[in-house]
Amino acid sequence: MSGRHHCSAECDDHPFESGPNDTLYACIHKDAIVTLNEAESDTGKQVFKPWDQRFDDSVVVESDVDDQLLFHVPFTGSATLKSLLVRIFPDTSAPHSVSLYPNRSDLDFGAIQDAQPTESFEFPLSFSGNHIFEFPVKTRLYQNLRNLNLFFSRNDGTDDPIQIAYIGLRGSFVPFKGNPVITIYEASPNPADHPQINQEEVYRSIS
Repeated sequence: MSGRHHCSAECDDHPFESGPNDTLYACIHKDAIVTLNEAESDTGKQVFKPWDQRFDDSVVVESDVDDQLLFHVPFTGSATLKSLLVRIFPDTSAPHSVSLYPNRSDLDFGAIQDAQPTESFEFPLSFSGNHIFEFPVKTRLYQNLRNLNLFFSRNDGTDDPIQIAYIGLRGSFVPFKGNPVITIYEASPNPADHPQINQEEVYRSIS
């Protein structure tokens, strides 16, 4: 399946040989992605890959001091989110849940204890093969996005590291006009224990 999406003057129409035709990949401000608790610097931003590289495991992000990862993902314009796509491994490195926080530039592992997620989803506890898990979101809650925060965790009491191989976003996009002010995100990871957030089990697997 092929398709095109429009982003901006610097982010022109990009054809895709297969996969979602409404990917937001080219509309993410990738250099400004911040990943808290990544074991290796800058690996978090590299798992936001083009669709045709979704099974490329040359770069995988792994958590450092515990089983949690927090991504701050800025956009180069105003985005509307339709679904989140994630590829993880069918072993003990798989996170159990992901929580979404739109338009927040103040979240770290301390602040997230008191922050209410807009939506939370659970991964299946058992699966096999190379699957892309797609979580459709309530689109009305993710309009006019300047940024999106993704909080992955396992919370099974082991604190063993989690790994993520691919993250994709589907939706629509309107570029900023003029010279927009990009909010600088600054936060520090906190290895302390964090309470588990309630999740609902809604996903579908695609390849």
